[in-house]
Amino acid sequence: MGILNTATTGRVKRPHLVLIYGPDGVGKSTFAASAPNPVFFGAESGTNELDVTRVQIKSFKDLTEGLDELCTQPHNFKTLVLDTLDWVEKLVVKQVFDTVKLPNGKTADGVEDYGYGKGRVYTFEAWQSLIPRLDAVRDHGLNILLLAHSMVKKFEDPQTPQGYDRFSLKLQDGAKTDVAALVREYVDFVGFVNYRTETSSEDTRRGFGGSERSLFTERRPAFDAKNRFGLPSELPFPKTGAWNVYAQAVDKCHARPEGPGFTAEALTALADQVTDQARRLKVMDAIKQAGTDPVKLASVHARLLALVSAGKEKAPAPVAPAAPAPATEDAAVPQGPADAVPSTI
Repeated sequence: MGILNTATTGRVKRPHLVLIYGPDGVGKSTFAASAPNPVFFGAESGTNELDVTRVQIKSFKDLTEGLDELCTQPHNFKTLVLDTLDWVEKLVVKQVFDTVKLPNGKTADGVEDYGYGKGRVYTFEAWQSLIPRLDAVRDHGLNILLLAHSMVKKFEDPQTPQGYDRFSLKLQDGAKTDVAALVREYVDFVGFVNYRTETSSEDTRRGFGGSERSLFTERRPAFDAKNRFGLPSELPFPKTGAWNVYAQAVDKCHARPEGPGFTAEALTALADQVTDQARRLKVMDAIKQAGTDPVKLASVHARLLALVSAGKEKAPAPVAPAAPAPATEDAAVPQGPADAVPSTI
């Protein structure tokens, strides 16, 4: 029997594989606590006030054995929570120090002691060894929630003349030893959680905000995020019931007819980020013309996402009255098929 005879079609619905990150105290552990029957591995002090089950993990060996036991021992857990990946990284580094000695037989004090970037390679390989074990836990029917803290870091964007600050995972990065990228690529959903903050039009050095929080599901210049379900770019993140908001949104996406996953509702939510009213009206007109055609919706989504990600959602800078009208910036936006949508958004 040939390999093509084993091909399958249709969606494959599996337990959730989720990464949630954001600043400390934003509600990541509370989100995980509301998931179906969770067990927290390596729970930090942030769960002390939560009524959850915790397993104290003190070493990398404890962690691997705990993951194996979830697949071999009887239990009623439905969700595994690693709280947090920052904590896992400490276990990984200690494991490397304990098992990989320096040429003189001594124990390293830092990954740099190994020289030539070898320490970072060792830690990256240890992280990679966790992936098959997490896959086994998921295959056993458990959701997997990975929680992590964020940090603000300079990002050198090759598409811009200079870098800018953005929220990033508080994990080891690097060209070939990028743990943050490994984790992001592995999961189905990367959600960035933060409080909504605004600046005063009179003094941009002052930030204002309250207790309202949002779960962002698509990448923006300010942070990384992704989802494989076609979710709206932003979801509410209430103090209680945030897991239900997320899970119901995913279920709603699963209930849609199969296709690229772009809906007028999702594109409208993304279009809300376009602050220039005239440009936003053109976007809404393009969405309306696309109707339910999946190819046209996908084309609008690609161009709209590029528009927002490139920071071109605002109105062009004013020019002197005598000067000719500024050329449209839309030429820089990736275009879809010529007959798919208007070329004016």
